[in-house]
Amino acid sequence: MKREKNSIEFYYQNNRFWKLFWKSKKYRDLLFSKEAFFCLCLSIITTYLLMLIMTEHTSMKLDYPTVLSSELDLKELTDTIRSLLLTIGGGFFSLLGFSVGGLAILTGTISSDVISKIVDKEKIDDLMSVIFNFYMAGAITGFSIILCVITYVFTFTAIEFKIWLFLIWGLVLSYFVYFSIVYSIMLLGTCIRLFLLKHFYTVLDKD
Repeated sequence: MKREKNSIEFYYQNNRFWKLFWKSKKYRDLLFSKEAFFCLCLSIITTYLLMLIMTEHTSMKLDYPTVLSSELDLKELTDTIRSLLLTIGGGFFSLLGFSVGGLAILTGTISSDVISKIVDKEKIDDLMSVIFNFYMAGAITGFSIILCVITYVFTFTAIEFKIWLFLIWGLVLSYFVYFSIVYSIMLLGTCIRLFLLKHFYTVLDKD
């Protein structure tokens, strides 16, 4: 079955994040890609290690002994987590600036003639899919920052430690942190693809 081609007018009228997210099928990158599996493995390992530390320093004990020493004070551990969250949040602001700046620069270098050639060849879907990578990277990074802020605030509350809540929240937070980093690295490949795409249609325009 031939895939339906969209015009540039379609993307002009449907330029919101969620519409582009589903249309470009970028949810597959977030959930079903090799990068997503790699980040999931890292988040599981990270959450497990944190669980060992947390259960060692709270009244919630597991049925098996942990491998970490109990010399570290819980307050010291909490302060360490807060410092780590602040560091991650600050670094993600730089990643967010990279996504926004990269999108602005790359879209500014694509001339109207090149876009016209892409439209004539019915390749606007491919171009929008590549450019949307920057939009999605910025959205994921922003969401990760919000998760870090919420987690940081939670560290000041006297909430009873629940292992299931910690596992769920730890997996989600660490997954988005890792995926934000990996997806930002993938933007380097996106830059190369846009450069080659621009060069190809610039040469085509001269011919």
